[in-house]
Amino acid sequence: MKTLLHLLFALIFFSSCSKNIYSLNEKTIEFKYDGHLKIKLKPENYDKGNFYFDTGCTWLVFVDHYYEKQKMFFENTYDSEMGGVGNKTSKAIRISDTIHFEIDKHHFYSEFNIVTYFTQKITKNMDGIVGFHNFRGKPFKVDYVNKKIIINPKLEDDYQEIPIKFDGYRMYLPLEIVFSNGQKTQGNFIIDTGAKSLNLTSQFIDDKNIVESKK
Repeated sequence: MKTLLHLLFALIFFSSCSKNIYSLNEKTIEFKYDGHLKIKLKPENYDKGNFYFDTGCTWLVFVDHYYEKQKMFFENTYDSEMGGVGNKTSKAIRISDTIHFEIDKHHFYSEFNIVTYFTQKITKNMDGIVGFHNFRGKPFKVDYVNKKIIINPKLEDDYQEIPIKFDGYRMYLPLEIVFSNGQKTQGNFIIDTGAKSLNLTSQFIDDKNIVESKK
């Protein structure tokens, strides 16, 4: 399944059905891959940091150690909570200011921003997370072979389309999965470059009456 998802991400995510826009203003962002897509991101007035590009994430997220080390200051902030793994929540700070930032000299901005207080184990190698919503509806391609994210990529004649569903800021891919015991089930799965493996929610397991299968 992991290999399958990697192949899917090598295809183009479509946020417009117009073929003519794909060759306009092409931008390339290089990344390093360690199970996540790691890019260099520089918020305006602050130092560059190691951010994960995550299609399962909304807008822009700062990790608390980066936020505090940089002594970041914004005028419109308030304490909040955000969902984590499973049903857990963690402390967070919401930032309502518009934050401008650069990735490989390309300019972006985000109106929805969060400071997270995840465990050190989770945030050891990253300073934050950036989502694809900051691309402002432009189509993009994740090239795992050459380790590049291409915004407004050229559309090849032999491209393949895969139907996806949008629910607010989330992209869902309809999939059928087959367990080692032969059991099959279908569902809508979040397209998440921040995930290293296929994950099922407890609600999905209960609703589909999925029995434990041998690994």
